[in-house]
Amino acid sequence: MSVDSQIDVMSSVTDVALAKYAGTPISLDSIAQNRKQGIAAIKTTECFQELAHEAWPTYLVVLPTHMPDPVRKLGGELGRGSRARMGAFSVLPPGRPGHWATEHGRTFETVKLLFTREFLLNTARDVFGDKTENVELPDIHTGSDPFLVQVMSQIATELVSKNGLSDLYLESVSHLLVHHLVRHHSTLTQLSERAGPSLNRRAIDRTLDFIEEHLDETITIDAMADVAGFSAFHFLRGFKAEMGDTPHRYVMSRRVERCRELLSSTDEPLAHIAYACGFSSQAHMTTVFRESVGVTPGDYRRKVSD
Repeated sequence: MSVDSQIDVMSSVTDVALAKYAGTPISLDSIAQNRKQGIAAIKTTECFQELAHEAWPTYLVVLPTHMPDPVRKLGGELGRGSRARMGAFSVLPPGRPGHWATEHGRTFETVKLLFTREFLLNTARDVFGDKTENVELPDIHTGSDPFLVQVMSQIATELVSKNGLSDLYLESVSHLLVHHLVRHHSTLTQLSERAGPSLNRRAIDRTLDFIEEHLDETITIDAMADVAGFSAFHFLRGFKAEMGDTPHRYVMSRRVERCRELLSSTDEPLAHIAYACGFSSQAHMTTVFRESVGVTPGDYRRKVSD
């Protein structure tokens, strides 16, 4: 699938979601997507007693974040009649409709991760090598996986946060979760994971230089991985092993540090500093800065100027 095809698929995901939820008791609370990568995350509030779910053009991983009643699966060949409860995740492969029912028609909240088959194949190749064209994720209704539940819950929290889910965070957790699904829930679980190359110091230094040079721009996992000369999956794993932190957290820490420098040495307006440090807005900078430093950028500037 070409990049343009992935963008078309993700565009149709948005259209399907908006069309599906329009005029229904289902609200699309928040959405974050990267059409070029073929990934998206959606937070919804749903109230139904019976719901026929149209087929999506992507894989769909669903975790309930609020579920007062169990949800019973009516359609599909696998898991029909099973009841999903809090803490259970579902996977719906592309092209497969769903059909569910509840006892009392109460309000539910869910978080959904969507990704194209191309994204799945690229991840599978990173993990297992070239013989992965037939990789499949099965239809799962009552899956149990503490790691997956934890990461999906973090996505839900970020989606409804003041500044939403950043592109870099979405890209990072999507690689992480799809790798985990391929490793533990796909048709390739019996294969041995190939040992990937380790990031050497030169690759790390190239990456760190790239981050500093582009801190005021959008920085993606793929761009950093290209600079390092590794696949996205092996870059994520190797970077954390070498640096002790994820690329997303490292980039955010460097943005905060540059913010501190500019607050101390210039009289630039806060909004200008926010964009110079790569934040999406002044509000985004304020939230991240306060979480890291303990005070707002304005308070920090006043403190250092005294």
